Amino acid sequence: MVILTMNGEVKGFNEKQRNVLTSNILSKFIIIHFDEMEKEECKDIFLKLLNNNDKPNEYIKKSEYFIELHQKMIDEMKKNTKSIDSIVTLRNLKYCCYLNKNNISPRNAAEISYVARFPKKERKDFELILEKFGKFQINKELDDEIEKGLKDNFLYYNDSYKKVVYLALTAIREGLHPLLIGEKGSGLTTLAKLIASIYKKEYEFLLCCSETSVEDLIGCYQPKIENKNNVQDLSSFIKWKDGPILRAGRKGISVILDNINYSKPQVIECLNPLLDDNSKYNNVKYNVLENENEEPVEMKNGFTIIGTMIINKDNNSLISKALMNRFVDIYLDDYLEINDISLDIIIDNTIQKLNKEINESLQNIKQNKNLDLNKSNDSNDEDDNDDSSDSSDYYSVKFKIHDWFNKKYFK
Repeated sequence: MVILTMNGEVKGFNEKQRNVLTSNILSKFIIIHFDEMEKEECKDIFLKLLNNNDKPNEYIKKSEYFIELHQKMIDEMKKNTKSIDSIVTLRNLKYCCYLNKNNISPRNAAEISYVARFPKKERKDFELILEKFGKFQINKELDDEIEKGLKDNFLYYNDSYKKVVYLALTAIREGLHPLLIGEKGSGLTTLAKLIASIYKKEYEFLLCCSETSVEDLIGCYQPKIENKNNVQDLSSFIKWKDGPILRAGRKGISVILDNINYSKPQVIECLNPLLDDNSKYNNVKYNVLENENEEPVEMKNGFTIIGTMIINKDNNSLISKALMNRFVDIYLDDYLEINDISLDIIIDNTIQKLNKEINESLQNIKQNKNLDLNKSNDSNDEDDNDDSSDSSDYYSVKFKIHDWFNKKYFK
């Protein structure tokens, strides 16, 4: 017996976003349609999920607001007027339950699980419901950690940018998978790397494109080079090499899938089983079909997938609803206001970052070549210690960068 499931998302989608079953194939099955879930049924399921948690009291008190928000998202999904898909399922309520396990406030959980996916002007439509949850608050300890990460990476930011970092980090630490959404040039890649590095210093990275394959994600067999004679077993000529997904899973770290919406849906949706699960609270194992000799791989606690998705005005490069609903979607608003103040901050940060990278490169050269830079001639030492020279070089570089920005943004 063969049992299939299929989301009712054919309208408005094309073959680039998801395969559509033909009527010839559908005619071979008995099709059973599920009715839309009633509000009371939805509430009953949510309360039962909460009762499985250790500390559900605050969420139970505000369960009506969660269901009201869930229902409004369903209404928005029917209208289809938002720039970002309003797709919601019971997964969104499940995300709230995961966030409840670590005492994340109901207001913060509501934003992460539902509203954070929309641009600022569209989030206003949900303000009346969100106000019922109380004020949005950032944990002081995590706030300090984010501030440090931003400064260590010499990034220009405002409160809106910092909030996005907080939402994504909170989701990751509860085993959820964030999808960062924004326009081209908004800095999604830098944001994703920042979040992954604050979460855990090490992370995997893959830039997705239309040619990205399952092998690029999961891994593949590759030629094995050995300087051995009289090799009789042909299997020794190839070996399996993990891709970024499995490498991250085995280590319990994040993997960034940059521009995930550029990948073919037939490829990227092989990750659905991983996105459906939570490595923090469950024993997640991934069955690697491409490696017949491999037992299911245990994805260690801490494994998460961070996706980035660039949107455009035509919305012709979206991922499928099924894939999007397996992420917690977070929109990065255009936070960069170019003016004299922000320009000075950006230039200072850029110079400091370049200076740090140059110094690190010099240290690497010194170590690799075993050079003693302290034995340079005295004249060079005197030049290096001349503050006026350093100051002159600094302002010379700053002037050049400032001039370039002015020509680019203030034509």
